Amino acid sequence: MEGRNMPDLGHTGSAKDMLGDECYTDFLRDDFDVKTYTSQSIHQAVIAEQLAKLAQGISQLDKELHVQVVARHEDLLAQATGIESLEGELFKRFLSCLPR
Repeated sequence: MEGRNMPDLGHTGSAKDMLGDECYTDFLRDDFDVKTYTSQSIHQAVIAEQLAKLAQGISQLDKELHVQVVARHEDLLAQATGIESLEGELFKRFLSCLPR
């Protein structure tokens, strides 16, 4: 499959299987063009089916994202705390550079 490199979502099942579905491969291509895709969909008259599959895919990705956030909750909190500390340090350094 030609297209963008997708990050490993951590599960070997559903998300990867979904991305392998022919319905989604067009979206992963580097040369994806929304106008061409829309035009082809209209001509093929499968809009309702494609919209249902896309909605299912969005739902699956939402679930996968939730699983990933829950699995890495502690790491995400630690990173957020680290960012706050860095922001505070940067602000202190900025203030020290201002003329008095």
